[in-house]
Amino acid sequence: MRYHLFVISSPSGGGKTTIIKRVIQRRPDIQYSISTTTRPIGDGEKDGSAYYFVTYEEFQEMIKNGRLIEYEKVHGHFYGTPKEPIENAVVSGAAMIFDLDVKGGLHMKELFPGAILIFLMPPSLEVLKRRLFNRKRESYNDIDYRLKNAADEMKAAEKYDYRVLNDDLDKAVDDVLAIIDSKRK
Repeated sequence: MRYHLFVISSPSGGGKTTIIKRVIQRRPDIQYSISTTTRPIGDGEKDGSAYYFVTYEEFQEMIKNGRLIEYEKVHGHFYGTPKEPIENAVVSGAAMIFDLDVKGGLHMKELFPGAILIFLMPPSLEVLKRRLFNRKRESYNDIDYRLKNAADEMKAAEKYDYRVLNDDLDKAVDDVLAIIDSKRK
């Protein structure tokens, strides 16, 4: 069975969300896998858009009932990938793109060996730090924690099928789309 699952990973601030939004704008035939999380909903976010926001108890119930393909505790909150939309995409042959951390991406590859893993590399840790500060979403402690994790995440990029340098947003989007198009032929 041929399926088209594309995982985008990067350290926090690496550009996953922005690049995925641009990819989907240019290619509306690619479905976005909406993750479920226990983190609080942020300003300007809507439930069911980028994330399904649930309580810790609801998340544990999803695990218990086998409704998640994978899940991880990241930066103090649980994140998981709902099973049903992926099963539907696999059966229909639809293309689906995922925003997953490194552990989630590698787990997805174990479950779906044909999944394509794309790692977005920041130009440097200094640029990554600046991006995190500019988002104005995390505390200084959160940013420090995310930067410490970034070094390990970037080492794991070796296990990914592709690495895309995100120093020019338009070029990075073009590079991701080129990978997707080459794999969908």
